[in-house]
Order: sequence, then structure tokens, then C-alpha cells
Amino acid sequence: MGKKDILLKEYFTPERFADAFNAIVFNGQKVVDPTMVLRVMEYDVREYLRQMKEGNAKLKPVITLVMYWKHNKWKYATTLRELFDEAVVGYLEEYGLTDYIPDYRMNIFTPEGATMDKLNCFATDLKDVIAYVKYSRDKESLKHYADENDAMLNKESITVINELTNSNIKIEEGKEAVRMCKALEELIADGRAEGIEAGRQEGSIIGFITACRKMNKTEKEIIHMIKEEFSLTEEEALKIISDN
Repeated sequence: MGKKDILLKEYFTPERFADAFNAIVFNGQKVVDPTMVLRVMEYDVREYLRQMKEGNAKLKPVITLVMYWKHNKWKYATTLRELFDEAVVGYLEEYGLTDYIPDYRMNIFTPEGATMDKLNCFATDLKDVIAYVKYSRDKESLKHYADENDAMLNKESITVINELTNSNIKIEEGKEAVRMCKALEELIADGRAEGIEAGRQEGSIIGFITACRKMNKTEKEIIHMIKEEFSLTEEEALKIISDN
């Protein structure tokens, strides 16, 4: 099991598991409690087989939820149907056998697809972790979220966020939490200082841009930074970025 998996396993206390199900599946209604969700997360096909072996006349449904912890879209199959050979499927459909083709849909949640309405369904700090992952490549949107929601990050959340997004949020010794907007300001300031110094060492604006890219800054962030550092207009900054 990788470091991220271990961190997420430790982070998802029963309360946060319950919060995830209530927010994602039940739109914020307090339907699932922490005890119920631990049972739910263990259920899969084996549970159906177990029920059948025990002679249950009716099976109890199982809801499995996959949470994808990256900022980008899920680009793989979410249904069994998508994995089938299209030529074979077409052949079966041609002979009127569409209804006999089995399918299975995977329930998946991604930070990228989480709207503010969905984020507002969360009742724990999980909301801020998801939002940070969602906006991790767009510092302006992330700062807007932090300001609008007066978000606080505790030590557990910071540890998970730093690992998932390769961030370096710091918390003062003796403190239990830090405001997200303050953490972002410090991150941006640190990144700008590093980029400026690296650019100075290279002796040119091109060196500055190269250094920023090595730090995985987005084009939007780089444009903003070179505008400030080299007193450029938006048009001038855009042209330099496009040429390099």
C-alpha cells in the first residue's frame, strides 16, 4: 500500500466516511451514520454471495463508491459496457440481443466534478480537502474558495493535501489549524521568491519562466508573476509565454 493510500485510510475516520456518503449519495442528508458506513465500505460482490449462501430470499443492495483523488477528470471506463469489444456488441445488437448484454456502472466521485452545491453538502473538513484538490492547479480559484468559505485546515487535512497535491503547506508549531487563505498567501509568496531568485541566477526573463515551469506553475500563474516582476502588460506577458 502506497503512502497516499495509507494517509487516506488514516484520514477517513468513520465520521468522514459518513460525511462522504451523506454528501455525495444523499446530497447532505444525514442518512448514513459512521457505524453504517464502515459496513458499507466492506461490502462488494462477496457480500451478495454471503447473503445467498445464508439462504436470504431477498438480497440487500450494496452501494460502492470510488473516490478519485486527483484534480483532473477520470478518463477511464466507468461501466462494464465501455470495456466490451464494439464489433461483438454491434453484432449482438444487430440480432436484437441488446437487452441481453450485461452492464455494471461504477459509482465514482472526483474533486474535479464537484460543484459548489455538492461541496456545500459536506459537513466536515473533507469539504476543504476536496476543494483544495479540485482547485490545486488554479490558485486564483482556490484563493476565491478559501476567502468565500473562510476555510480552516487542521493538521490531518494539511498532511493529506500536501501528499495529494505536492503542496508544502506549513503550520506554526503549537497551532492546531491554519486559515487556508493565509496558507495560500505563504505558498504563493514562497513560490514567487524561489522563481525570482532562480530567474535572477539565469539572468533573464526566459530563465525566470523556465524556473517557474520546473516548479510546476501553471501558465496563468507564470503570466501573473512575470507581469509583476518585470512590469509587463498582459499582452507582453502572453506573447513571451507563447514564444517560449
